[in-house]
Order: sequence, then structure tokens, then C-alpha cells
Amino acid sequence: DKNKMSERIVDAFPLGTVQLGMTYQMMRNRDANTPADYHNVASFVLRVDHHFNISTFQLAVNEVVKHEPYLRTYFDLTGYKEPLQLVQDTAELKVQFEDLRGLSESGKDEVLRNFVQAENFNTIDYSVAPLMRLRVHLLADDVISLSLTEPHALADGWSTHLTLIDIFKAYFALLDNVPHNLTMVETRYSEFIALERKVIQSNDAKAFWTKQIERCVTLDFPPRDIEDNEVQRLGDHRHRIEIPASVSKGLEAVARRAGTPLKSVLLAAHCRLLSLITGEKIITTGLNFNGRLEVTDGIRMRGLFLNMLPVTLDLSGGKWLDLIRAAYEAEKEILPYRRYPLGLLLSEHHKDKLFDTALSFLHFHSLRTETKEESKRIESIKTIDYSKTNYDFNAVFDRNPFDEEGLTYIGDANLDRFSRKQLDRFLGYYLAILEDIAHNSEQDYLRTDLLPNNEKDRVLRLWNSSHAESAGLTVLDHFEQLAATNPQAAALHLNDGKSLSYSELNSKANRFAHSLVEKGIGKGEIIGVYLPRSENVVAALLGIMKAGATYLPMDVDYPVGRLAHTLQESRVTKVISHQALPEEFGTDIELLQPEHLDRYHLSENLWNKPQLADVAYVLYTSGSTGKPKGVLINHSALNNYVVWAKKTYLGDTPKCFAFYTSLAFDLTVTSIFSPLISGGSIRVYDQGEAISTIGRIVSENVADVIKLTPAHLSLLKHIDISGWNATCLIVGGEQLQGSLAHYISEQMGHK
Repeated sequence: DKNKMSERIVDAFPLGTVQLGMTYQMMRNRDANTPADYHNVASFVLRVDHHFNISTFQLAVNEVVKHEPYLRTYFDLTGYKEPLQLVQDTAELKVQFEDLRGLSESGKDEVLRNFVQAENFNTIDYSVAPLMRLRVHLLADDVISLSLTEPHALADGWSTHLTLIDIFKAYFALLDNVPHNLTMVETRYSEFIALERKVIQSNDAKAFWTKQIERCVTLDFPPRDIEDNEVQRLGDHRHRIEIPASVSKGLEAVARRAGTPLKSVLLAAHCRLLSLITGEKIITTGLNFNGRLEVTDGIRMRGLFLNMLPVTLDLSGGKWLDLIRAAYEAEKEILPYRRYPLGLLLSEHHKDKLFDTALSFLHFHSLRTETKEESKRIESIKTIDYSKTNYDFNAVFDRNPFDEEGLTYIGDANLDRFSRKQLDRFLGYYLAILEDIAHNSEQDYLRTDLLPNNEKDRVLRLWNSSHAESAGLTVLDHFEQLAATNPQAAALHLNDGKSLSYSELNSKANRFAHSLVEKGIGKGEIIGVYLPRSENVVAALLGIMKAGATYLPMDVDYPVGRLAHTLQESRVTKVISHQALPEEFGTDIELLQPEHLDRYHLSENLWNKPQLADVAYVLYTSGSTGKPKGVLINHSALNNYVVWAKKTYLGDTPKCFAFYTSLAFDLTVTSIFSPLISGGSIRVYDQGEAISTIGRIVSENVADVIKLTPAHLSLLKHIDISGWNATCLIVGGEQLQGSLAHYISEQMGHK
């Protein structure tokens, strides 16, 4: 390969694995309608001492290019046995210049905005040195916008800042006509490449990362909000705010108390945010690691030394200080193996990704130590950087090198994954978390309500609004209309292969209702329903409500003592059941057998229907915190919920629901009444163990919609569901782990 190289090549060595991966990703998206990955564009608006002189600035740039090998480097991916980075003896970095002093302020802003927009799509040709572009817009005699474009594969942010420092050192020295020297760096970037290759060959490193990857958890974020008239503008993907000084100082104090760097505090905060958003207790996120060599001049080396690697923390509960120390230990454990390239880990472990989020901590303290004099001659006005993130959510904390209390948060996100409003909410959570750490580090991090006031209002007021979805109508009205307009449509599918049409179910419920009315049962009376799952259960619920009474669902598998308590507290005097009632129910409870109720000679709709304010049913809590407590649900609330459920889960398409859960569960209300107001049907399953019944639901492939708890959902992990045709799983009642939902969705082919 040496014989093939030009005489102008003064050094050559392989690309690092991370460099190669970044270059591939940048080139792959070169012609996309969004900026390429790992293509960095940043503009720094600066006020400089005296009038800016572009000729002197170009001379300063020339000196730095001559001094720094990485500014004379280009990549050759195909011309040698392996991809190489080649260092030339010379290279020309021409500074583009545009004088905007004659424009208005709005005109200047427009030029800068258009330039940055275009530059974000103008990728660097990696085969020609230098792999950097510089452009100066002169905004005033002493104010410039200095724009820098480079592939991220060339250098990290630390290297870029060192180069800008060198340029301005040379610039001011040339202006003042004083001698100056740029610091020589003896350590070559090829030595870093050698270290990277060494760790790749290490069996200890491979074993370490195998264990780490086994712990990684894929996070499942909430779906993207849909915003009306949403227009994405340049920079919408980014938040940039200054953390209040009181919070920043508090975070520093907490770091000292914990005996950790500030970075560990921020990692703990970041993972708490992800846990809050996803509901997960085990959190994996990407964390940026610096792989610079531990040598005297390692801090001044130029090149790409960063590697984003997975860190996993357990957020099951505890004090902030404990979580911060755990974050520190997790990072410290990785340090000996931090140069193992992420792309290689993915390839070796057959993973598409290990995390969708990332955290970086920047502290360019070299700006303070290297620019003691120059900092008096340069004032940073603002930074414009719209570089695209490569993760769904990326947080960067930037420590101000000139102000130890200054901390900036820069949040980037994938706008195809989150809306701007969601990012605003994430920022609110983040600030609340940081403030809580700063002031309550000895407290449990799970105890705090992190919702801002506007979101609390949305949850407590808007989401709890009792506004009727279908004013003036009850569930019975919807059902009877369907029975009249589509009488032959199937309403119930039974275990024996038989079915009941809407007309048949309505007539059966009417016979039940007429029988109850004849017995003097009506408004204000509560009737217990003590039946196994069958067509009689559905008819009984409808019939009781048609009679104007209230039903009390009773699970035949519940302990008799619990059921007796609910009967006594509800003052129930009549119970519909196939069997003799237990003695514990008392002797004053009248047994109503469904077979007798079904024999009534009238089957027409009743004319005297319940009103929206009348109570439809009584539901008892589980009693996990004491005795079960009854809740009265009126027809307005039932109708409002079921019509909402129809709109949310079904749209205009009738579907079949599985009725397999306890009659006394509130989730069963959805499975019974949602289909009966939408023209759908119910597959009624006999009493049985949940795991066997769920297995039948999957194997039969009849039900389109299944409402279940996360505990039920976990049973699906033990069943082959790859050919299951269910279109909607409604999960609630307990905390749902995003990883479980993601796994089931994957197994079902993301239907």
C-alpha cells in the first residue's frame, strides 16, 4: 500500500471503527430530504477586539492547517487493503467571506438562517483534504459569524474548540505583530487507533460487554402526539436553555456530597426522566465516553475520541444520593473497556440498536486555561448549531468554562418520533428533576410529583371531564337501535358454536326486564348477578338496566365472605343465579333464576327507560387496602365511557371482543358494552383459568379486541402469537412495562 501512495502523503493509518461507521452513515443519507447523519454545522457569533481583518484571519488559519495533521487529512475507503486516513504535507483551507454590514438586522438573520439551512445539506467530500469548511459573515466592524462545517468522523467537539483557540491565538498575535508558537503534540492519532484495535482483540473486554448487553433494556416511548397544522422549522428539534444558577450550584454541591463528578448527577437525572416517560424501572441509555490517551499531551490531541456506550441503571426506588453513586459506579465499571466501538458491539451481538437515547457532558475547560488573554478580546454572543441528532432523544449538558456556575442544557430529538409539544413537556420534567436533586438529594427520587401545573390540569380536569359523548342517549338506546336496524347481526358467540343475534339478545333481555318489573323491581333497587359467563349474564345486565334497576356484578369464583359483604353493604334483596345461594348470603335474599325470567311472554322494548342520572351498576374495589368499597356508576358515565371507547378503539368498524375476565372487573364493562353499541359481537368464554382461556383466544382467532391487564399480557410471552389476527390489545389496571408491550408488539408483527 505504501508504494501506491503519493509523495505528498506524510502519514497514513486505518480509520477507527467509530470513524468508519460515522462516515458510512453520513454518506448513506447524503441525498435524503433531511440533513445527513454525523454532518456537523455550527456558527459562532463573536465580538472581536478591533475591526475584524479577514486577510489576517486567513493567515492564522493557514498556520494552524500547517501545524495540525488532522486538517490535512482525507479518507480513502476503497483504494487500499483497508480504509485509510491519509495525511498530506499541505492543504488549503480557504475561508469564505461575506460582508453583511449593509443589511438590516432582520436581513442579516435571514442570510445566516438560509446559509445554515443550505450548509446542513452540503456534506463534506471525505476524499479531499481538508475535511472542513470555514465561512465568515461580517455583521459589524467588530462582530462576525464564524461557521464551521465538518464530518463528525474527523473530530470531536474538544478537538474543534482547540483548533478555534489556536486560530484566534495566531490571529491576535499576527494583528499585534508579536512572536507566537503553536503547541506541538508528539502523540499521533494513530496511537489511539492502535488502542482501539487492542481492546477489540481483548477477551476480557468481550466478556465484559457480553454481560453488559444482557442487562440492556429497550425503552418504549409513548406515541407521537398529533398536532394540528404542524409545521417543522429549522431548529425545532432542539431546546437550549440555561439552568438557573441556584439549581446549578445545588447540583455541584450534591456531586461533592455524593463524592462523584457532576456527570454522575446528570446521568441519574437523565435516567429518572426516561423512567418517568416510559414507566420502566430498569433504564438503559447511551453515555458518551472519552477515549483520549492518558499521556501528557493527550488533552491536546486532535481527532475523534468519543464513543457512545450503553449504561443501565435500576430505578426501583431509593435516595437521590444512592442513585447518583450507582450512576458513578456504572460509568467507572465501563472505563477500562470504553474504547470498544459501539458499532462493533451491535454487529457482534446481532443487535440493530442498544438504546434510543443518549447523554453527553461537555466541559471545555481548555477554553479557560488556553485563552486567558484571548478571552478578553473575544465575546461570545450566541451559537447557532442545528446539527441533527442520531437518537430519538439526546441530552447534552455544557459546563461554561468561564463561569463555574454556568450550565446549559441542549436537548435534541427526532421530530419523526416526538412532537415539539412533547419535547416541551420533557424539558419541564427535566427541569423539575434537576431542581429536586439540587434541593432534596437525601429524599426518595420516586416520591415527587414532577408534572407541571398545566399538565396536572390536563390530567385532572380535561381527561376527567364528564362531558357526554352522546347527549341524551344511554347504552340501552344505542343497543336497541342496532337491534332494530340490523337484527340478524351476531351479538354473542358461545362455546357450543351457537350464536345469538342482536334481535335474539334484545328479546331475551326484554323478557328478563318485563319479569323484573312484574316483581315490582325498578329504579333504586340493586340486583345481584351471580352467574358464570354465558348468554344469560349479558341478558341479565341488559334486562336489569332496562327495568330501571341497578346491577351488582358478582364473580362466582370470589370468596363467599367477600360477596356477602358486598350484598349486605349494597342492601341487595334479590340475586339472579342458576344455583342455590350460599348460607352466608343470608336468608332474606330472594333467588331469581334466569330460566324463569326468560319465560315471560312479552319480549318488546320497555317504554319506561332509565334516565342518564339513574345508576346503571355498582362496582366494588379489590379491597387490597382494606374492605372492598362500592362505587355507583350512572348511565351518563357509562355511556360517555363506552362511546369514547368505541371511537378510540374501534372507529367505524364493528369488531369482536373477548369476554373472558371476571364480571366484577371494571375492564369487563369495555368488553361487553363497547361491541353492543357499535354493531360488533362478543365471544363469551366459560369460567376457567386465565392462562388456558387466553390460549384458547389465540388459537381460535375469533376475537379482534382483547382487554387485559399487564399480568394477562405477560402470559402471551409463553404462547405462539405470530399468526394471531387480533387487531387491538387494550391494557390497563396495573403498571405496564414498555419492554413487555414492545416485545408483544414485535411478536404480533406490529399490527
